[in-house]
Amino acid sequence: MDFNTTAFRSVRPVTVRLSAWRSPQPPAYSEKGNPLRAVVNFARFVGIKTLPAATLEKFRNDPYYRYCFYQLRSNYTVYLGHDASRVSGRLRELLLSPDSFNDRDLVYGLKEYLNNFPGYLPGGAYRVQYGPLLGTFPVFKKFFRAVDAQLGEAGARTALALFAAVNQERAYDGERYTARAEYLKFCLMVFDQLVASGQFTPQELWQ
Repeated sequence: MDFNTTAFRSVRPVTVRLSAWRSPQPPAYSEKGNPLRAVVNFARFVGIKTLPAATLEKFRNDPYYRYCFYQLRSNYTVYLGHDASRVSGRLRELLLSPDSFNDRDLVYGLKEYLNNFPGYLPGGAYRVQYGPLLGTFPVFKKFFRAVDAQLGEAGARTALALFAAVNQERAYDGERYTARAEYLKFCLMVFDQLVASGQFTPQELWQ
């Protein structure tokens, strides 16, 4: 699935009838594949015959709904792993009942979309592990500098505050996802800004 989400924003909010999926095998993953087509193929595979107009409307106008389907980047997560039936079942439910979309869905989708990028932000894993060792690991320097320049002092404080809220949420209520969703939304904003600036490709930031 390509990182470009334009296809979702260009759909018309109409009911769409889907043809049956004929193969016993799940859809093949393609890194450069149209993400909307990946969603449609998944829907066909799990037996959805009609995508509601409300679903297409949600893809078009909700700024975050589309990202939960980036779990489809991982065939293991959706089709093969020990929890695959739950994951695929939830994604199916989200297509049929888009208003059931919640913070937990967003967190799992954005984790796949952003991969390791949050590690470059203040407080992130890459900062903690490699920040003091840039002489030994200079490859991280350009990413840290770009993120810092994009954030500025106020943005860095926001990133650290959101990250602290995530740790507190995990410590006191591991089943809540509000803080994690807000933090990943912030990371997504920075990710998109860096890509739009032309400094990096999504693939570079994803690693």
